[in-house]
Amino acid sequence: MISERKFTYLSVALLGAVASLILWLVYSPGLDAGFFLDDTSSIRDQAVMMSDDPSSISRRFPMRAVGYYTFWANYQWFGEDPAAFRLVNIAIHWLMSATVFLFCHRLLSITSSHRRATTVWVAAFAALLFLCHPLQTGAITYIVQRIASLAGLFFLIALVAWLFLRSTKWGLLIKAVWALVFIGSTTLALNTKQNAFTLFPVILLLELFVLRGVSWKQLLVGALVAVVAVLLAAFVSPELIAQLDAKTREAPLISRWDYFSHQWVVLFVYLKKMIWPAPLMLEYGYEVGSFSLSERVVAGLCHLIVIGWVLRISRHCPLIAFGVGFFYITHSVESGLIPIRDLAFEHRNYLPIVGLFVALASVLSWLVHKWPNHKNYMVVGCASLVLALSLVTRDRNVLWSTPEAFLKHDVTHSGESPRALHNLASWYQNDGQYDKALVVMRSLIKANNGSLSLTHTTTYLAVLLNVGLFDEVLDLSENLLAVAGNNYERAIVLRYMGTAFTGIADDEAAVDSFDEARRTLPLDYESGLSYGYSLIQIGEIEAAFTHIAEMKQRFGDRTKLRMLAKVADNALQASRANAVEAAPPE
Repeated sequence: MISERKFTYLSVALLGAVASLILWLVYSPGLDAGFFLDDTSSIRDQAVMMSDDPSSISRRFPMRAVGYYTFWANYQWFGEDPAAFRLVNIAIHWLMSATVFLFCHRLLSITSSHRRATTVWVAAFAALLFLCHPLQTGAITYIVQRIASLAGLFFLIALVAWLFLRSTKWGLLIKAVWALVFIGSTTLALNTKQNAFTLFPVILLLELFVLRGVSWKQLLVGALVAVVAVLLAAFVSPELIAQLDAKTREAPLISRWDYFSHQWVVLFVYLKKMIWPAPLMLEYGYEVGSFSLSERVVAGLCHLIVIGWVLRISRHCPLIAFGVGFFYITHSVESGLIPIRDLAFEHRNYLPIVGLFVALASVLSWLVHKWPNHKNYMVVGCASLVLALSLVTRDRNVLWSTPEAFLKHDVTHSGESPRALHNLASWYQNDGQYDKALVVMRSLIKANNGSLSLTHTTTYLAVLLNVGLFDEVLDLSENLLAVAGNNYERAIVLRYMGTAFTGIADDEAAVDSFDEARRTLPLDYESGLSYGYSLIQIGEIEAAFTHIAEMKQRFGDRTKLRMLAKVADNALQASRANAVEAAPPE
């Protein structure tokens, strides 16, 4: 008869094969979906991705360097192939799911006395739920959100290492190995995404509820010391607090109260999508004011009730308490007191829902213990849930593979929010469907009561340029310059203005606009092409060659740049021929 240990190993091997099959079946339809939103500005940054020396990544993305190094390696090996980027994302997700299994299995082994076989299948269920849940597509199919999944992987490996380091009875050498794994994974996590800093309070939570290495008294004393230290720092060095305040804001115009109180509602939106994952959206379009004060207060009170209930049951149900606490703590950076421009994104749930699946595994383990004769029914029920979620995830990835339908889905389900409309217009713009982009942008203006943000305005200007409405670009640009709040905004507008002047052949005005813009910001690729052409037209051919060389250094040797260089060379040859003809005979 096969031993229990061998049965466990065979079960784990079978689980890995099943997980691989499910992962391929549900995510393969979205492999060739193309690039979306931040994929274009982050991953397709030619100056970084085409460089043989990736050292600039650490300077440009200091808190996310590890993730961007993987993008760079992806680009070096496979070029600009969305499928290659997504295959790596899928591999990361498989590893993360395996780590979820290991984490749940170890936690259940510590806190329950069930047979090994029961612990294995309960942990397997939690891992498969994590693997196939449709909410995860935001961190897998959306390429640039590899940052979220990779940070989650390093975070959870570090937590598993800590768990084994603290609970293993093996020798000093094994503990030293786990300590090195913990240090290495923690370092990688902290350099992949900022929310990895929540690892340390999660470890405290693990010690408090599961390992019992920290008492409530010690925790309260530590919290009191931290509060006193912050108050002393504010009294002794208010400049330090001001610097900390500035560095913990992505959206300085959103108050911490407004952002935090809106997140109380957003968290329940996430929880609803956990239970009923429809409709899923890339862009929710929530803004400050989307939820009334009463909605926020009710949501906040509900969260307090949940936290109070968790604390009450923590002694008898430690994994439920830990799992719920894990969810809140790992959400605390992006759904806490740090104002971020985007109020809601599905990929932010990638790591936090691990905690909810730990709590669910604990409940399922209790049910098996309570009604052992119904275990087979429970297994069938769990398998059916995994199958149902897998089908929804596959459908979601099929939708990802048709970008126009995907973005229209967001527009429909967000009530035609300006952000969703802007995403659709940007896709039409990048796809060369300029007439459709113009129609959507005008719908956006209507939906936004006639006003546009700077980001939306620049898209609108780009669309107008592409359909040849140069006079409309100039009129709008003049109005924008009159209300521009700083040199950065002026430079953005001046770049579009210069391109419009090039379009109507007023090359001197174009060069003046571009020169003023360049004093604040380097020109982007398209405006740089227009600047080079206008330089040639006014006879500044040497300056044009210098500019073209600088652009090749920044953007690589692209087709339009080679064409511009040819125009400059022809102009130079024509200038020399005219000079010869104009020379007096000897």
